[in-house]
Amino acid sequence: MFFETTQNSGVVVVYTPYITKNGKRIYRKNGGMFRFEVPANEYRCHI
Repeated sequence: MFFETTQNSGVVVVYTPYITKNGKRIYRKNGGMFRFEVPANEYRCHI
């Protein structure tokens, strides 16, 4: 999982190759990454 922050917008952009739903991993069909924008005050770093 990769993430980047921008000081001006107050969001954290998270890139991940899969998401988990109901205990199953879901991958992108084209082999790419999912991209999520999360407000900086709600983001918890799991590294």
